[in-house]
Amino acid sequence: MDIDELLNKLVMEVAEWPTGSGCDPELPKDCFWMHSVNREPRVITPDGGLIYKQHWLQRRRELINEPDDSDAPDWAEWVFQQPSGYWVYSLLEPNIDDRVECFALPGFGPDLKFSYGAIGIIPAGHDWRKTLRRVKKNFESVYALSPEHSHNLNVNYDMSIGPEKERVCLSINVEIDEACREQISSMIDRLGKAQDYIERAKDLLAGVSSE
Repeated sequence: MDIDELLNKLVMEVAEWPTGSGCDPELPKDCFWMHSVNREPRVITPDGGLIYKQHWLQRRRELINEPDDSDAPDWAEWVFQQPSGYWVYSLLEPNIDDRVECFALPGFGPDLKFSYGAIGIIPAGHDWRKTLRRVKKNFESVYALSPEHSHNLNVNYDMSIGPEKERVCLSINVEIDEACREQISSMIDRLGKAQDYIERAKDLLAGVSSE
């Protein structure tokens, strides 16, 4: 077994790198843990090579293979990893189906919108249940009902605060029901508070400048 194969084996079998204060994880034959004062434990390979914690962490990231959000479809709001290793983009937030031990794809009809992204591996200590997160975008989008649905809601806002740039934008295409109206009202309320903060900051800056 060469050092690359050994590193893969460590990632798949060692859930947590030892600290040196407890029991060390078991290693393949002819490999052993090396401990030194004020240094993290490292693995000595049969040919005298060294594997450090940073090597183990880097290989974990490579095998998990979490995709970059720049690769996400424009409509994607959520990304998560299934126990099979596949990363999935979804329009709606999924829930875990305990019966089959995986994320259940949410929605139906036009709301059932998802696509597969990168494929990775589930190493020791990596919990696919905790991989669900929002897709990071240059703006925050609020999705209430699918654009393909008879209720058409599309709300996007972008707020940037800087020395020379204060902006709050809201655009709405309206053909909605009461539930959507409540969500829009809540959003407008939050945007109004944000605008108030901007105005207060501008007043404070103006007061400092005048002094």
